[in-house]
Amino acid sequence: MNDRFAVFILSFDRPLQFEVCLRSVITNLNVGEPYDIYVLSKGSNQHIQQCYEDICYQYNISGATIFHDEESGRFVDSFESHLEHLRQYEACLYLVDDSIVYSPLHFSLDHILNDLNNPEVFTTSLRLGLNTTQQDPENRSHTIEVPKELK
Repeated sequence: MNDRFAVFILSFDRPLQFEVCLRSVITNLNVGEPYDIYVLSKGSNQHIQQCYEDICYQYNISGATIFHDEESGRFVDSFESHLEHLRQYEACLYLVDDSIVYSPLHFSLDHILNDLNNPEVFTTSLRLGLNTTQQDPENRSHTIEVPKELK
């Protein structure tokens, strides 16, 4: 098992959003260990594909796979291949192109893994904020306690 941390970003036809996501990860994700970035993107035309390639080149992302829209079968195969490849990592952060790490995150991989090994924890998310007020699709009444750090 690789003791490094991986970041995996999915994007479809939104190279500008992808670049903002990527830049936010590079700027604000400080996990205390080196991490690898992988990208799987799909563009519906040559111009969009070229934008993805230029962005990955600019940020020196070697783990990028970029497809045209008509290559949907290969996209699925590549997605499965990426997932298999990511199994070598101790942990992986999955993002889509509209995810933004908007403030510096300072945590260690050990901290996250310790939390995940807690039998009372079954999921974790770094996207929860004060705007999270409802979690039930049937709109049943629930209250969510806001941590004091977010107040």
